[in-house]
Amino acid sequence: MKLKSVLSYIVGIQIILLYFLPAVRTTTNIADIVFGVLSLFSFIILTILYKKFRLSKIGILIIAFFAMCAFSFYNVVIGVVSTGDYIRGFIPFCWFVYYFIFNSIYDKQEINKFINVLYYMALVFSITIIITYLIYVIPVPLARVTYYYINSTLPFSMVALLIALYKILNNIEVKRNSLFAFIHYTAILLTETKSLLLSAIATVVLLVEQEN
Repeated sequence: MKLKSVLSYIVGIQIILLYFLPAVRTTTNIADIVFGVLSLFSFIILTILYKKFRLSKIGILIIAFFAMCAFSFYNVVIGVVSTGDYIRGFIPFCWFVYYFIFNSIYDKQEINKFINVLYYMALVFSITIIITYLIYVIPVPLARVTYYYINSTLPFSMVALLIALYKILNNIEVKRNSLFAFIHYTAILLTETKSLLLSAIATVVLLVEQEN
């Protein structure tokens, strides 16, 4: 099996694991550990085995960020932060490793395939929010989606909304993506989370302005 195919499978597994990473972190679970190990394994494949590494300005910023994370380990050494808290805080950012992988070995068509996978998984996420609202929130006064589905505050719907609007503005399956955009925006509204709503509105404005 080609190394590029191995990386593709790893990315797919990690996309699925995103649904199992806890939004509120009190302990490190198995999904956290697997997610971090897969990111490290991918980076090893890219730099040591595949021997193809392309660096850019964004890549330098990401490396600088990881350097800051490494420097902050000093807080663990002096006892200000526990090792468990440090690991829980660091693991989600392991996803930045894939910037180097996408930038170095995948072409535009292959990257679009990954984007579409995320796009349709986000659709399932948004529909889950809507169903949760209809079943659990409407019958209970003052209830919120976040009470029953804590991961509803993750930005999947917002990212998918951006992709849907981009497709609409570029006349790509306009009817289907308009429906998807409506579903994602509805899910964002139902979370009643100001930060998500403001980010979604800002995303719409910036994208439309850029296209104009």
